[in-house]
Amino acid sequence: MAENLNYAGPNGDIGKYYDNDPANGEKYGRLYTWEEAVDFIYQLYPTNT
Repeated sequence: MAENLNYAGPNGDIGKYYDNDPANGEKYGRLYTWEEAVDFIYQLYPTNT
């Protein structure tokens, strides 16, 4: 990735900062669970099932 992903979602509740420090979010981006990452992808690219 060219830059770190720092998407918190519309409610600000997606992903966490490393060591719960917002300064780490500025430098490294956010950390996501597998479920959060997959849900986000399905929001971007919904399936037609």
